[in-house]
Amino acid sequence: MYVNGQPSLIERLSRQQRSYKMAQAIFEVLEGMDNQTVLAVQSLLDGQGGVT
Repeated sequence: MYVNGQPSLIERLSRQQRSYKMAQAIFEVLEGMDNQTVLAVQSLLDGQGGVT
């Protein structure tokens, strides 16, 4: 729902909650990885290719 062309407070909070849940899920995945895997994922996310 939009109010005066802007997302309502409920919509903004809903988006923030989805973003938080995504960040939490990513953290939980990374938490279970060893250091080399974390570095490889970080490198890929930075657009520099994988760690060799």
